[in-house]
Amino acid sequence: MLQQFEELKRKIFLVAFPFFGFSLLINQYFYKITSTTLHFEDFLKDYLLLAWFLTGFVLLILKRNWFRAVEVITLIVVTSVLLLYFQHIIFMEIPRGYMHDSGGFLFWVPLLYISIFFTLHKKKALFLTITIHTVNAAMAALAFSQYEYSEDTSRILLNFFISQYVFILSLFYLQELFKVYLVNQQLRDIAHTDHLTGLPNRRKIDEILTKQFEGLNPAVFSIILFDIDHFKSINDTYGHDVGDQVLKEMSSLLKINRQENQFFGRWGGEEFILIQTGDSSPEIEAERIRSMINSHQFIEVYAVTASFGVATYRQGDDKYSLLSRADAALYKSKENGRNQVQFLT
Repeated sequence: MLQQFEELKRKIFLVAFPFFGFSLLINQYFYKITSTTLHFEDFLKDYLLLAWFLTGFVLLILKRNWFRAVEVITLIVVTSVLLLYFQHIIFMEIPRGYMHDSGGFLFWVPLLYISIFFTLHKKKALFLTITIHTVNAAMAALAFSQYEYSEDTSRILLNFFISQYVFILSLFYLQELFKVYLVNQQLRDIAHTDHLTGLPNRRKIDEILTKQFEGLNPAVFSIILFDIDHFKSINDTYGHDVGDQVLKEMSSLLKINRQENQFFGRWGGEEFILIQTGDSSPEIEAERIRSMINSHQFIEVYAVTASFGVATYRQGDDKYSLLSRADAALYKSKENGRNQVQFLT
């Protein structure tokens, strides 16, 4: 899950870098057409950020494993620009009544704080964001003691600093809630996943079957039960480690060849289950899987076969009666010589 989260952040950066870079170019364009008088800090802010956004974008495209470095450097660059430009705002623009970019720049400050909490551990993120905001507040207090700010400006700055402190604390506790959510999600996944094969376990399958009968139309709904033939002999001959490897290999084969309307799971031991919805024939599908397993060259055992039992929903069925017929069909398949498909209506 952590790896998926990192990949999601990388994709966000790949979208954000061009977007922010384009906004900076538009910013400079409007400065030009309005003949706005710019200071060194104005140019430094826009062109330093633009240069890094372009560099970071190229690095993320060419070097996927450099994401963490790009993420940290982005925080350093943006934080440095924030501190530099904020002192320019409060010591130069506000006292001179020249605030063409002040308000717009401050709008982006919360985004930096959000990025910090997504990048660092929550305690480090809290310390860094509080430090940045306190440094800005200290600079504002120093400027306020040296210059005469208007009442409206003073009120706006006061509200800005108070609201951002509240925002930072909210981010801290929201991150904690998000962590609890992720832990609960991981525990739920563990509880519903077979640890050996990575397939949904019996508990998850039972949940899917219950939902199928309670909330969906079961009229086009079938169950295919199948298990590995002579699996005990495999364990006795090659050992349980090889038996486990066969189960893993079987599971990988099923995952790769799964259709959109199918749900695979490990029913228990060497037995698997397939829940299929839609109009496609479950018998044909069971035969396809049987043939696929039969022709597959397993790493340790080489040849493995499986027996199949198929049952389709009929009026009045519940999950127990449907499973019972599928199990009876599987038993019939084994009685008739194994490595075949049997169907019970």
